[in-house]
Amino acid sequence: MLLIIIFLLLLLVGIWLRFFLLKREIRKMGNIIRRAHDEKSNEQITVSSQDKDIVALANTINLLFGDIHDERSDHERYRLESSKNLGNISHDLRTPLTSVIGYIQLLRSGAASGQKEQWYLDVASKRAAMLKQLVDGLYELTCLDTHIYPFEIEVVEINAQLANEVASYYDKFMEISEEPVIELEDSPLTILADKSALTRIFDNLLHNMIQHRGTDIHISSKRVHNSVQVCFSNKATGLPAETATRLFERFFSGDKSRSGQGSGLGLSIVKEFVEQMGGHITSNYQSGVLSFVMEWPVTTMRFKD
Repeated sequence: MLLIIIFLLLLLVGIWLRFFLLKREIRKMGNIIRRAHDEKSNEQITVSSQDKDIVALANTINLLFGDIHDERSDHERYRLESSKNLGNISHDLRTPLTSVIGYIQLLRSGAASGQKEQWYLDVASKRAAMLKQLVDGLYELTCLDTHIYPFEIEVVEINAQLANEVASYYDKFMEISEEPVIELEDSPLTILADKSALTRIFDNLLHNMIQHRGTDIHISSKRVHNSVQVCFSNKATGLPAETATRLFERFFSGDKSRSGQGSGLGLSIVKEFVEQMGGHITSNYQSGVLSFVMEWPVTTMRFKD
């Protein structure tokens, strides 16, 4: 009888000790969770208990802590990027707008006449066109970000689309004394795409070449397995390595003073259009040559003339 009583007492002490240790671990976890909430700490939960359920609970909470930390980092990065983008937008809008207002005031004051008046009008018109280009780009990106861009997907013969766009830039290529090398696949290359978006992609890439006065320009298309590959490349000697890796970033401009005509949106728009039409785009800078390579899946659907 005495042994039974001793056994029961030891059992009760063991149960009480286990309960005490579990309660201590739970209180410890609660304190860490509270600090994580109040102080935004990244402290991880460690337990001394060998209880499988307590260990599993601690591991699960640590996983949640990791997710929360990543979300906070992403949010902070997004906040900083948004702040920077707003500053860039303000600068890019203010610069041409101030110029337009200044020239309008000069014209209204009657201080200019004849050729000078016409020159003021021409400059104001160019600055206004820059403003429109920037606003249009912002609107396009907003539509793409919110997935409300009105894509009209159809079967497109990409060689014809590419050839037409390159031909429209002939005079501009002559202005910089460059004649591009064009190599298009002999057989038709058809993809599913929006014609106007495809035109925008090619236009932005061609404009980028002209604006930065690229040399040894090469434009090609070919079929690679089950994909259509289009490549734009040109010599860009002296392009900083940092610039080459950030070309698709929004508002990024190699012109640190942001005094050029580029808004820093063109290549971002290209990337969004390509990817949202089921394609993929990469940039590569090697041996002084900058290349943009795009790929879309080939479609076997029939092309309608």
